[in-house]
Amino acid sequence: MTAVIFLAFLALVVPLTIVIHEMAHAISARIMGASEATIVIGGGKILLQLQCFQVLFQLRLFWFLGAYSKTNADQLSSVAKITISFAGPAVNLLIALLLFDGEHSDTFLNLTAAFNLWIGIVNLVPFKVGSRSSDGWQMVSQVIQLMRRGA
Repeated sequence: MTAVIFLAFLALVVPLTIVIHEMAHAISARIMGASEATIVIGGGKILLQLQCFQVLFQLRLFWFLGAYSKTNADQLSSVAKITISFAGPAVNLLIALLLFDGEHSDTFLNLTAAFNLWIGIVNLVPFKVGSRSSDGWQMVSQVIQLMRRGA
């Protein structure tokens, strides 16, 4: 892999993949009935804030610290919360499926597909670190709540 492809990947694909993942959560939250959805990119002081597609975007000073979406989905059903949590990884897995080119050796496309596959799978694994939890954790938590209500 050439240095140019790798730098383009880091500069374009990684942030775009993460924003698309979080956008899928935010849009699905709005579709499921959440009245607010925000995508936060980075940490620290807000540098830029804009509204697009009924979603508030915030770019923060330490933009390289990752991203997350937040909604007021507390009032939504467990099924709606599972749908919202699944939307991000589902979009990544779909992108991976669409971009993977097994017949040709387009390094950039295959690297983009592999990164999206990795992001999709890792986010489906249930884990929690401090107050942050994966999409998989959110889904499993909601399934457990559904099971407790049904028992």
